[in-house]
Amino acid sequence: MTFHRNKLISLVMSLLLLTSAIGCSYTVLGCAAVNCTSCGEKIKEEVAETVKEEIKDNVPQLGTLFTTPVPTETPEDHTEGTPAANEAFLAMDRQIFTWYVTSDVVTMDQYCHNPADYGIDEKSVPVTLGDFSEEAQDVWVSECKSWLERLKKLDCDNLSSQNRFAYDNYVRYFENEVAYDGLFYYYEPLDEIVGLQVNLPLTFGLYEFYDVTDVENYLVLLADVPRYFEQVLAFEQKRAELGIFMTEEMLDMVLLDFDNVVNSRETNYLYATFREALDEVDWLTDEQRSSYYEQNDALVKGAFTDAYAALREGMEQLRPYCRTMTGAKNVDEKALRYFELALRTQSANDMTVEDALAFLERVSMDLYYALLAAYRNASNREIDYTTGSIEGDERYLKTLITDIVPKMPDVNVVYKEIPPELQDGFSPAAYLIPAVDHYMDNTILINPKSKSDLLTLAHEGYPGHMYQYTYQFNLGTIPLFQMAIEPIGYAEAWSTNAEYSVAKRADMFGAADCTMEVLNDNLTSAIVMAATIMVNGQGASKAQMREFLGQWGFDDAETVDLIYERAVNLPIYYFKYSMGFCQQFDLTETCREIYDFNDKDFYEEYLSWGPSYFDLLEPKMIEWAKRMAAKLSVCQ
Repeated sequence: MTFHRNKLISLVMSLLLLTSAIGCSYTVLGCAAVNCTSCGEKIKEEVAETVKEEIKDNVPQLGTLFTTPVPTETPEDHTEGTPAANEAFLAMDRQIFTWYVTSDVVTMDQYCHNPADYGIDEKSVPVTLGDFSEEAQDVWVSECKSWLERLKKLDCDNLSSQNRFAYDNYVRYFENEVAYDGLFYYYEPLDEIVGLQVNLPLTFGLYEFYDVTDVENYLVLLADVPRYFEQVLAFEQKRAELGIFMTEEMLDMVLLDFDNVVNSRETNYLYATFREALDEVDWLTDEQRSSYYEQNDALVKGAFTDAYAALREGMEQLRPYCRTMTGAKNVDEKALRYFELALRTQSANDMTVEDALAFLERVSMDLYYALLAAYRNASNREIDYTTGSIEGDERYLKTLITDIVPKMPDVNVVYKEIPPELQDGFSPAAYLIPAVDHYMDNTILINPKSKSDLLTLAHEGYPGHMYQYTYQFNLGTIPLFQMAIEPIGYAEAWSTNAEYSVAKRADMFGAADCTMEVLNDNLTSAIVMAATIMVNGQGASKAQMREFLGQWGFDDAETVDLIYERAVNLPIYYFKYSMGFCQQFDLTETCREIYDFNDKDFYEEYLSWGPSYFDLLEPKMIEWAKRMAAKLSVCQ
């Protein structure tokens, strides 16, 4: 797969196994934010103490209060446009989608269960992990510029409302991709939580086999790991040469990941996952199956593990080039520019650093006072938010979502345990995103070593990730490429807000207690997000960050150190979770002030537009709220 800002070989997104490529394409969505780390548990304790003290007069000041502008123009109804304009756009949509998914076989398999239905010749798609080179990135940027030029030649003014909305998202997407030109080496593919070194084994472990071609492609990809890792090492060597290599603290943690793979040369779970997958199919002869077993065993033990060992050695040799623990602004001008772009793309909004901080100030206070209200009504007892089984939690969630969202299509869902070798570093659960043309069969991965409860399943399944994807795929009105390039902040916004919607109705466990837990997590994420932006976008020192955090009751030095290290080593980590949740939460409340809607009606409109950047979606939803309020006024 050609490396670029929106695709990375891991194709995995979860809390602790999360691709860090900007706007990455992915097949797995994991659960929500802070409480999966030791740092998060310390942070939650601090916020809880803050709530108990009700520090209403001692709140952080992040900047000038930012108020989301409410459009004053006349609300527009959905329009159909002209047939010629719509046909031209949809034809280009299909062309862009085909171009996007045929860069490599992994991406094609992710999006297309039956490629031929899209006019794709599977044999023409490269069976490779991609090209992790600056030259390939230059080609990607050039192609993005070409698509942008072609889009701008379309008759966009005569498109239907739905297609014009998709068009605006496409233009934004390609403009963002082009903006990364010249910043290739400021991306970090290897890091302590979401790195390629962790995600690649999982990608192979989750590989699905529908025919012999899939099996042979899998083996070719395994054999390609050494070449791909050589490119990754060359990339890291260039980062070292430029003085922007990772910190020594992160290097040590990354090397541990390599050690885990190298030390499992004889016991790697890829031996078992491959055999188990082939044992389930009936289209192989015993002779074929035996031959494939031998090939997989040889590749895992040899080429795959050797590649990890070689990259580990190469990374260790770069230790003298580790940079100091400092934020992006204090690295250089390009590092700051990369961070600013990452803020926009990962948050799914066209925000500046100053806008983001002001927005977080306002919404954090909304969350804070909502948390206080929940705290006053909560029992404050220790609650295990589960019926005692996944099946029971699923049944309970299905009863709750009937009041929240429109009816979803009937789908199948299978819960699978992740391999034992991954359980220590994996999130409690993760959703495996299906192909666009095969969304009826769904898989949620469960980590038996982690606590999986009602909120976890709400995030991954009903009404979270699985609901959103299957509902929008089933609509049949959202253009193909719009679904493929869904902003990651939009996806995580939906799933974290799904937890909030469920928590407010979870009377079986005490809705106030459940709501307090969700708000606590998201307020915590917002605070850490603000600190991260200050460190990277404004150049704040650890002392300055500590002063800010102290206003929220973060007095523990160890916790502050952990937050600072996380801000430096994972500067864009919280964007998708915190900014995503805050933006959907804020948009929902803004619309509710205009029109006291029924949740189902609101979310039906919200989902109908498809995945989007929030600043493009916001005026659509505000127009809807005004339109509904006007209709109500006429009826009265």
